[in-house]
Amino acid sequence: MFLIFIFLFPFASFSQEKEIQYENKLLWEITTKGKKEKSYLFGSFHTNDKRVFQLSDSVYVALNNSKAIVLETDIYAMFKDWDTRYDYLNLEYDNEGKPYTKSSSASRTSYGDEDGMPQFLDLYFMQYGFNANKNFYALEAIEDQMSLVENPFNFSYSYADQFIQAEDKAINLYLSGNIDALERLLRTSLKWNPDFFDNLITKRNLIMADGIDSLLKKENLFIAIGAGHLGGEKGVINLLRSKGHHLRPVLYTKSKEAIPEKLEVLSNKSYNYFDSITQLHAVFPGKPFDIDKEGVVLNLIYREMGQGNSYSIEVIAKEEGQTLQSVAMDYIQSPGDSKKTEGVFDDETRYIEGISDSYPEGISWVRVIDSDHYFAILKAYGGNKFMNSPRPKRFFDNIWFEYPEEDNR
Repeated sequence: MFLIFIFLFPFASFSQEKEIQYENKLLWEITTKGKKEKSYLFGSFHTNDKRVFQLSDSVYVALNNSKAIVLETDIYAMFKDWDTRYDYLNLEYDNEGKPYTKSSSASRTSYGDEDGMPQFLDLYFMQYGFNANKNFYALEAIEDQMSLVENPFNFSYSYADQFIQAEDKAINLYLSGNIDALERLLRTSLKWNPDFFDNLITKRNLIMADGIDSLLKKENLFIAIGAGHLGGEKGVINLLRSKGHHLRPVLYTKSKEAIPEKLEVLSNKSYNYFDSITQLHAVFPGKPFDIDKEGVVLNLIYREMGQGNSYSIEVIAKEEGQTLQSVAMDYIQSPGDSKKTEGVFDDETRYIEGISDSYPEGISWVRVIDSDHYFAILKAYGGNKFMNSPRPKRFFDNIWFEYPEEDNR
C-alpha cells in the first residue's frame, strides 16, 4: 500500500543506476485546488553536516522549478550581526612575517564546523533562492523567533547532555527520512517541560501551516521547515491536509550521474552586487546584507553561518587629506610581525592589504582599494582553515570600482 502513495518525478529513466530510499519522507508534493503548478514541502535539519546535503534528485527538481523559497523565518536578517564561530584564531608568523594559525583543525561553529558546508541547510536554500533570483517568504516574524531564544522556558543546563544525545539520534533518523520517529524523539527529549514542546513545536506548527496555506495561493513554492515540524497528529502535513491541500511523499532517488536540474541549482553559487552611486562591483557567495552605519556610504556583509566565515565591504567617501596609506593605517591594525602589502592592479587600481586584529572581528584579512571619490575596505575572516586558504583573497579579487569608458586609467 505504501508504494501507491509514492509520487515519482518523470525526469529520468529508471534504467539509470540510482539510490532509492522507499521510507524517506522528507519531501512532499502539495496539490492545491484550482492550481496546476505543484508546490513542495521539505523537512530540513539545522546543521551544516555534509551528510544532510545528500539531497535527492527530486529536491533539486523541486528547487529548480519553484518560483519562491519559503523558510521558517528570515534567518539572515535575524542573525546578521551574529558571528557563529566558537573558536578564535591564535596566530604565529614565519620568517617573512607571513601569518599562519597554530592549529590546522576545523574551527567549531554554532551549526557544526569548518569541515561542513559553508551554510547550514536552511540558509543554503535561502542563498540559492537569492542567487537564482527567486522570491523569498518567511513564515514567522523575526521577533517571534527571537522570543524563543530569549525565553527558553526555564531551560536548565542539566539537560544539555540529553539534547546532545537526542541530536545524535535525530540526525540518524533524519538521514533515514523518518519524520514520525523524529517528532516522537523531539517530544520525548522535551518531556521535562511540556510547555517548551508546545511553544517550540505545536503552536508554531499552527502559525506555519496558516502561512503556507496563504502563500500557496500566490505561486509554486519550495518550503523548507525543520523536519520535526512535519510529522505527528498536529504536524504541518496534517494541518495542511485539514485546510484542503493534498500532500503525498516524493520518493527519494539519487542518480549516479547528476541530473540537469541538480547541475542548474548548483550553478547558482554567487551573487553579483552593483552599487550605482559608488560604481562598486562585488561578487559574494550569496546576497549580502546592507547594514546602516553612520558616516559610511555602503556597509555590506555576508556570513557563512555553517563554517563561521564573514565577508564584508565598507565604502567611505574620500575626504580632503585622506590617502590610501592613511586609511589602511586606520583599518589594517597589523598584529605582531605581520607585514602589509602594497601594489597596483592591471587597471591601475591601488591597494594595500594585510592581516588585522581588531574588535569585533578578531583576526581578519583586509584589503583597501580606492577610486576617484571613494575608499573600499574589504574584510574576510573565519576559522583556521578559511584564514589559511585562498578564499579571502579570491573574494577580494572579485571587487572593483567601475570607471567610465572615457576614463583613460
